Amino acid sequence: MKKAIYFTVLLFLGLRMAFAQDASLFPQEKVMYLPKSRPVEQMEKLKLKNGSSILDSSWYSQWLTASQSWNLYQREFFQYNSSSRVIQDLFVSWNSSLSQWQNSNQTLTLYTGNGNLTSISSQVWYPSGLSWKTTSYMHFNDQGRIDTTFNKTYDAQANKFTNGYMDLITYNSSFLTSEDLGQALDTTSGAWVNSMLQQYTYGSSNKLSEYLLQQWNPSQNAWVNYKKTDYSYDGSGYTLSFIEYNWNTSGSQWIQSLQSVYTNNSSGMILNELQQEWIVPSSSWRNKSQVSNQYGSGNQLTQRLVQTWDTNSSVWVNSGKDQFDFYSNNYIKTHYQWSWNPLNSTWMDTWYSLNDSITGSTLEYYSKTLDNTTYAYVYGYRYVYTYNAAGQCTEYEHYDLNISSGSWDLSGRRLYTYDANGNNTVQLDQTYNSGSSGWDNYFMLQNFYSGTTGIKEKPGLSKTCTFANPLQQGQTIICPNLESGNEYTIVLISLNGQTMMHSAYHTGETLQLPSLSAGMYIMQILDQGQLVTSGKVIVK
Repeated sequence: MKKAIYFTVLLFLGLRMAFAQDASLFPQEKVMYLPKSRPVEQMEKLKLKNGSSILDSSWYSQWLTASQSWNLYQREFFQYNSSSRVIQDLFVSWNSSLSQWQNSNQTLTLYTGNGNLTSISSQVWYPSGLSWKTTSYMHFNDQGRIDTTFNKTYDAQANKFTNGYMDLITYNSSFLTSEDLGQALDTTSGAWVNSMLQQYTYGSSNKLSEYLLQQWNPSQNAWVNYKKTDYSYDGSGYTLSFIEYNWNTSGSQWIQSLQSVYTNNSSGMILNELQQEWIVPSSSWRNKSQVSNQYGSGNQLTQRLVQTWDTNSSVWVNSGKDQFDFYSNNYIKTHYQWSWNPLNSTWMDTWYSLNDSITGSTLEYYSKTLDNTTYAYVYGYRYVYTYNAAGQCTEYEHYDLNISSGSWDLSGRRLYTYDANGNNTVQLDQTYNSGSSGWDNYFMLQNFYSGTTGIKEKPGLSKTCTFANPLQQGQTIICPNLESGNEYTIVLISLNGQTMMHSAYHTGETLQLPSLSAGMYIMQILDQGQLVTSGKVIVK
């Protein structure tokens, strides 16, 4: 239902970016590489539950069919403060032409001395200038509310920002938004210029009474009215209606455009929302749509019916319907959704989800898309989930709708692996090969943990290689416990993500490190792009 508050604060953290991946499906994870995306409303249903260990790094690999091997193309490193809160989330990508790792993008998070969030900024790496370019930023006030946020698009080839938008938000004494000043980026001067102004007025009990939207007129050097919305409430504070207006410039007056009228039950739950549009020639309201809701004994929404007004026959016409069923503990059990087919006057299912009664986790859901003209199914996808005893997802399978048969065809799956501490260590995406009735590797994400920051030594750098730690300048490293006959790659990385060494290595050889500044480094040993072991090397 519509509660028309045009609050356009842009939330664009850019966290957990994974290039060439589809991150839209699992916001709690880094990537989801199965073909189809999940709707936003289902995202929070599935939580990837990790143990208590600190996540140090994540490695992204693509399966190469020709060589039947994994290609490690991206790595992610985390740095934490003394309170074990992430302060840097750094991505580096493999540059095959230069045969080295390069910075890609990062997110920096700052906190106050007492641990409150101060700011979050996302940056992309500008290779030619060897510098970071900030593309998004959020600042939080003392109450933890965003007061400044901006987002900019950066063109690395031209080394310039091509567009951007910023919001400057102020709050009243009750910590409610009172004003949102929107500014656009002038790409020529680099300055922020006025664009839109949103103002919020509140009445008794801090109920929103008016929302006003104005646009900046540079020729007049002034704000000009654009839209506004007035809200009304009953004696219990429940919404009765809102009316939207458009500003008529020629007449310098507000013209009604849309209104919603609400009917509530004694608990303030909306039973009906009637939306009407203003007809100027007749100076009257005409029905447009309505939403009717039904509730269970605990005011749980059990059914929602959406209808539109047929102006020719002056009757309500079905449009969509939702139905919810609940477990005794009030968790949603099933959610069905249908769209009305006017060609044969039937309901056609477009959505279904089934949740677990213990944790509320998603067990299964599907979505189907209809052609708006023929009302035939044109697309659909389905997911089925499996969990372990700890409530962690261990596998889900992806299916595509077979338009011809109406059945679901197995398409792909993701497998989750956890360590003894409950930390997710591997996410493996595979596609189903109908020809061989088997699974083909597609994408892999590896997570590495430790009790403190830095790369977890897996299976143990000290058990694979022999060296003093701390290591004096000039001292050597030897790795006698690697398998003989293989050519390995040894990579040394600074804590800011820079590659300090990238060298081939054979078992038993003596490794001489380059001249390094004192500090901590991450040493990784790879076998054809796959991690063999990694650990910390401290240089005096």
